[in-house]
Amino acid sequence: MARLFQVHFFTAVPMRKLFTPCLLATALLAFSPPQTLQGEQPRESPQADKYRSMRVPVRLHELADTPGAIAKPFFTDPYYNGSCDPEAVWNPVLNQWFVYYTARRATRKKATYVGTAIGVVSSPNLLKWTFRGYCGFDGKLGKPDNENTHWAPGVIVAGNRLHMFATYKDSAKPPWGGAGVIRHYSTSLDDPVSGWKLEGVPDFRQPDPIDVSLLQYEGRYHAYYRVGKGGGIQWATSIDLVHWENQGPCLGDVNSETRGFGYQEAPYVFRFSNAYWMLTDPHEGLAVFRSDDAVHWTQAGRILKEDGNGPRDTSRARHPSVCVTGGKAYIFYHVEPNRPYPNPPAEKRTVDQKLSYLQIAELTVRQGRLVCERDRPVVRDSGAIGRWSKERANRWYAGIDWPVGANFVPSTAVNQLEMWQAESYDPETIDRELGWAASIGMNTMRVFLHDLAWNRDPDGFLNRMDEYLAIADRHGIRTMFVFFDGVWDPYPQAGRQTAPAPRIHNSGWVQSPGRKILESPDQHASLEAYVTAVVERFRDDDRVLAWDLFNEPDNSNQGNYGGDSRKPDISPGLKSQRALELMSEAFRWARDARPSQPLTAGVWGKPDWLTDPDLIETFSLLHSDVITFHTYDGPLATRELIGDLQKYGRPILCTEYPARAGGSTFEAILPLFHRHRVGACNWGLVNGKTNTIYPWDSWRKSYSDEPALWHHDVLRQDGTPYRTTEVELIKELSQTP
Repeated sequence: MARLFQVHFFTAVPMRKLFTPCLLATALLAFSPPQTLQGEQPRESPQADKYRSMRVPVRLHELADTPGAIAKPFFTDPYYNGSCDPEAVWNPVLNQWFVYYTARRATRKKATYVGTAIGVVSSPNLLKWTFRGYCGFDGKLGKPDNENTHWAPGVIVAGNRLHMFATYKDSAKPPWGGAGVIRHYSTSLDDPVSGWKLEGVPDFRQPDPIDVSLLQYEGRYHAYYRVGKGGGIQWATSIDLVHWENQGPCLGDVNSETRGFGYQEAPYVFRFSNAYWMLTDPHEGLAVFRSDDAVHWTQAGRILKEDGNGPRDTSRARHPSVCVTGGKAYIFYHVEPNRPYPNPPAEKRTVDQKLSYLQIAELTVRQGRLVCERDRPVVRDSGAIGRWSKERANRWYAGIDWPVGANFVPSTAVNQLEMWQAESYDPETIDRELGWAASIGMNTMRVFLHDLAWNRDPDGFLNRMDEYLAIADRHGIRTMFVFFDGVWDPYPQAGRQTAPAPRIHNSGWVQSPGRKILESPDQHASLEAYVTAVVERFRDDDRVLAWDLFNEPDNSNQGNYGGDSRKPDISPGLKSQRALELMSEAFRWARDARPSQPLTAGVWGKPDWLTDPDLIETFSLLHSDVITFHTYDGPLATRELIGDLQKYGRPILCTEYPARAGGSTFEAILPLFHRHRVGACNWGLVNGKTNTIYPWDSWRKSYSDEPALWHHDVLRQDGTPYRTTEVELIKELSQTP
């Protein structure tokens, strides 16, 4: 058993290895260790045996009386029962909450607070937590006993990496290990336990800083931290997490002798309910400060000073962090339930007094004040976040006809907004053109929505969607709706749309959301109501085939909206980062709405999704219920793509093709899709205001007339086919089992 314990708890799986070609498809399974900790007794060190009689035994998950409630405590360290200083962060690639904590060695008589590791637990839904091991730094295996000391991790997602700012001491000498520094580590999002590498020691220009909290604010980073020798709570700013400018003591009431709280540590800053909040730990509950700009702070009371009544929650809360999700805020804190405050000093505490546990409670705002009722059960829906199993996805696909159709916008609309806004919504054209689609054997349409159309008129927008679905249903057509789009004009505006530029491919198509929202993470939450309202309205509607959450999210558009354009898109690296963050949120919002239809986000671009997937491709492939993809390549490359994607064991749908001049034609590609039962939606139905019969190079090359070889689209504006052989093929294959 000792050897098994070493394997399960000290060897954290390097997650980047999960995404090698042979393992990517099973990464979620491989990510979980052989055993979970729910309901098990905490593991103890050999040194703890003689202190057993002094301990209060606790199961790792003492289930609450309320079904679906988060356990109290939700976790304690399995080796030394000394979990403290929790830092919660959402990992958008692995789609899980991770909590990093200081793993105090509570069951040791000496050296409890030094020689400590950073422990890791994770959960997809805040309900069921799995221990992941201890952080490995610079290639060294994480373990609970160390010759140096790590404390109080502050963690933030920036770019495609996790960044940790942790207190470090090059000693394990009790009681506190001497002077320390803040160390900056980073790792890839797919390796959140073992891959941490030292980036440097940030120069905050203050002695002995500890307990760093990180905030991203208007394109910059803020760090808040406690400074030794009476320096109080100070802050610094950076544009890159490397070069820091100390801003001195936090402004306002934080360090005030009259409105502050004297000694404080562990500042934590977050945004919730249209305000910024700072929590600090003065060892007498948690001090609360409020701000409109994350700079000037006003004292706003205190929370969690009074003892709770829940298991192991019977003392004041310490060292908090907060996660905000689904419009709610949850506070993470540690409790030493057997410790009498303010004494005894650390070196004289018994083992029983040093035990610490991690707890969660919900925060609310009432009359402008932050409130926490720690005894109130925190209820979460364990089924709200969860990918369909392969079996469920394949049962769903077996129960529908082979999907074949087009990406549809009526020929009278230049873009999504013109399709859906009340003044330009055109049900007559929609009815006529969907009738033509049905007559050539099409049974599926992929249709783009837009957040601005919903914002402008939520009820009317939903009613127009309902009317569209009724029209499509009369023609035997089901619809895959697309919420967000990263392609073409990054500056959409509601209202009257600009007329199309003659003979230019998609000159009026617009991104959703626009650049202003996408590049500002604190504005992403404004899109939740849109996604939730749409999915909840149609979640049990059989006329909806599926939900496509983000089309080509990291498309750089550099050929048309590059840095020298009058309408420049976000820089490619930043766009990928922000798009991944929004896509992760969109999946959670949609899952929380409990749709009966599958969710997806397609892979596109360079077809190296198995051999070298980037983070967005990895996320899409690991979280889509059904696999969707784009291809504008010829039959040989397309056949290889199908073979690669079949390895995932899920239904496959191609949601964009063809490009006739490049060999991606109906005659070459559609029989392949039919043979392998790959769903197929070509781009464009009727030649219209989108001008997608012209190729992509029409942005740089002038065309004086209709191209001899159409790029996209199937029908002319009178309903006659561009090529009769194509529509005959579509009709024939749609009627062939």
